[in-house]
Amino acid sequence: MSLTQQFAVLATQTPPPYRRYAWLIVERLGEEDVPLCESLGTFPTMMSALYAGQQALQQMHSGG
Repeated sequence: MSLTQQFAVLATQTPPPYRRYAWLIVERLGEEDVPLCESLGTFPTMMSALYAGQQALQQMHSGG
């Protein structure tokens, strides 16, 4: 199973009125997604949150 099939980076949105985004890394175990790590801060756009989450996932798997 490849890295992209086993793990996923998701974006979540904060409640109104702020509309900020955070990332969440999950491990896919069959039909279930198990949360592994989440951002402590928030980001102004969904894409910036997803990009930061993808970088975190790469660091987790490179040992950095």
